Amino acid sequence: MVRERRVRDAGMATAELAMAIPALVVVLAMCLSGLSLAIDQVRCADAARVAAVPHHAVNQ
Repeated sequence: MVRERRVRDAGMATAELAMAIPALVVVLAMCLSGLSLAIDQVRCADAARVAAVPHHAVNQ
């Protein structure tokens, strides 16, 4: 009886791990995507700031 329970518990742990790993991969992908979007936003803001500066002000 105890042996059957251990085998079932091991199967449940495997099933839980099989569900957890893809979920962690999805969360990691979302975090990396958000970080990429934030970096792109900063780059766009910097490019807009550089473009807004008049050329004669840069040469002085």
